[in-house]
Amino acid sequence: MGLADVVRADAHEAELLTGTHIEDEAAALRAAKDLLRQGPSLVALAVEGGGNLFAWPDGHRYFPLDEVEAVDTTGAGDALVAALVTGLHRGLSPQEAGKTWAVAAASLTVEHPGGRPRLTPGSLLARVERQQGRGAEDG
Repeated sequence: MGLADVVRADAHEAELLTGTHIEDEAAALRAAKDLLRQGPSLVALAVEGGGNLFAWPDGHRYFPLDEVEAVDTTGAGDALVAALVTGLHRGLSPQEAGKTWAVAAASLTVEHPGGRPRLTPGSLLARVERQQGRGAEDG
């Protein structure tokens, strides 16, 4: 664990690693802090049925799942990790990489059968803009 820069785990994996049952955002944060103490600079944990918590040494952010119609969840976690690392590599903060890249990539992936959508920077940014526009209309 100490050699990892980024750790990603679903709720079950996080419980195996930390002994904390990931039932909500608060539990995910406790587990993430435990994992951060072991060396990674960023931890991304799924909260079953709720969203994803991203935690780093000086902060954290919880992103609820995007409201999309899931056709196939195959590859969503892989897309999330790939996009997260891409965003970080491009110099984004963990918060920006989490929302603008990782969560958008996962939501695009679940809408596509077989888990292989075309994920481009443009498609990810368009998803974020669409979701932000939807939130503005709702609020």
